[in-house]
Amino acid sequence: MAGTIVGSLDHAVTVLAPTHNQNLFVNVYNFFATQMVGAGHCTLVASNFGSGGTGFDYQDGANPAGENAWACFRFPNTATPFDILIQWADAAAFGSAPGNPGLLIANANNLDGVGIVAALREDGTDPWGGTTGAPGSDTKGATVWTPGGSVVHSLLRSNNPGGVYDALKQNMAYLMPDSAAASPIRHHMWGDADSFMFIHSRATGDHQGTYIGKYNATTALTVPHPYVHLTSSANSTTLFWPLGSATTYGSLAGNIQNTVEGGILSVPLSDGVMGASLNVVSGGFAETIFSPNQLYATPTLEHERVSLLKRELGASTRLGMAGQLPEELVAFVFGVAGNETNAAGTRAYIAEPIASSRKWSVVWDGGSPPGTLNVREGRQF
Repeated sequence: MAGTIVGSLDHAVTVLAPTHNQNLFVNVYNFFATQMVGAGHCTLVASNFGSGGTGFDYQDGANPAGENAWACFRFPNTATPFDILIQWADAAAFGSAPGNPGLLIANANNLDGVGIVAALREDGTDPWGGTTGAPGSDTKGATVWTPGGSVVHSLLRSNNPGGVYDALKQNMAYLMPDSAAASPIRHHMWGDADSFMFIHSRATGDHQGTYIGKYNATTALTVPHPYVHLTSSANSTTLFWPLGSATTYGSLAGNIQNTVEGGILSVPLSDGVMGASLNVVSGGFAETIFSPNQLYATPTLEHERVSLLKRELGASTRLGMAGQLPEELVAFVFGVAGNETNAAGTRAYIAEPIASSRKWSVVWDGGSPPGTLNVREGRQF
């Protein structure tokens, strides 16, 4: 983790096609363009208002974002700078002009929604292949991410050597899928100089998440570029479902609907981006009977770090644990109900209400607990 964490919390978006996708996109755009840029964590690389769009407002604003609006932001202050691209579509085909080239989980079943993808170059220069300097009317390049004089990696497995979309590197993962679920859809997001974290939930109670950014390499292991993308769009009440090491985040086809996508840039670097999996029992203590820890004078919840494993062999035929997600931003806890906060309101525990189930422990702003604010703009810290 690097720099002050900023967040945009408890947005409630009514499910009305196409406005829930549009409004979600606008909320994410506003988070990057206002809070992340304002904190010095990001810079705007390029953007486009979309088909018929005149700005990045909500659908009822003066200058709404059009279909296939997109924006690319750069994280310049992390160890290896990287870009994140966001885009939305609903009535139009995802990837139609001016969002071309672009695919959302390979446009499986012609579904739309809000997509996200990240890329970096090994030398830290900007991998963006399109135009810059014309906010609202920039265009993508024929290849979305380009190597320049270096080597480029998109953190989606499908956009890399061996992947179906290596040529144009145009595939994106769901940030949130198009949904006919009951209203409202809620979402929260956080970021610092190294990473972006997003959680959304439907009125039915299921939660999904995305993490893109740096991880903490395992002690004594040298990882040249410790970056990972984890996305879940499954009907699940646990972070990045499923949690077990039998699940691989990142497929070569990049078209897995209702499950997981992403990838890890691990060691050795010659393997490139490989599939990742999670190990969430490495601490050994995070079980119901031990949580909260009753050895303290006041029983206290303890975090369990989320550990990352390189799942695919690659040319090196090496597997193993690469590191952990930064627990300051996201960790796991047992023994607390969902949508609660600690006494100080500095951490929130998000997932279904059963106390014995694993919850996300995330940064909170001291305000009302998750699920209590009913405005699409949310609140910011």
